[in-house]
Amino acid sequence: MQKSIDTKISQLTPKSKNVNLKVKVLEKSEAREFYSQSSRERLRVCDATIGDESGIIKITLWNEQVDDINVGDIVKITNAYTVIFKGHMKLQIGKYGSYQIIPDEIGEINLSNDMSEIAYESE
Repeated sequence: MQKSIDTKISQLTPKSKNVNLKVKVLEKSEAREFYSQSSRERLRVCDATIGDESGIIKITLWNEQVDDINVGDIVKITNAYTVIFKGHMKLQIGKYGSYQIIPDEIGEINLSNDMSEIAYESE
C-alpha cells in the first residue's frame, strides 16, 4: 500500500489519494437515511464543509462519522482521497481511511479558496 502524505486542502487535486489532513469542521448538513439495495442495510450520510489555513472543501460523512464529527471539531483525517461528484471535488475518508478528533487548534481558515466550487469535467 502506498504511504500516505500530509497535505493542505489547497494542494488537493481530483486524483489525490492517501492524503492526511488536519481540518476544522465548519458546517454540517442534516443526515439523510436510505436503504442500501446491495448490502441490505440502512445507511446514513451527510455532507460537511471542512477547512484549514489554505482553503475549504466538502467531505461526505457516513454512518458513525455522522455522529462522531461535529461543527467546531478539529479532525485529523488519515488516508483520505478525493472524488468528483456532479462535477465538483469532494473529500472521502473511505474504508481504508480513518479520523480522530484532536484537541488542537487551526489558524485562520481561508474561506475564499473553496476547492469544491471548482468545476471539473467528468472523465
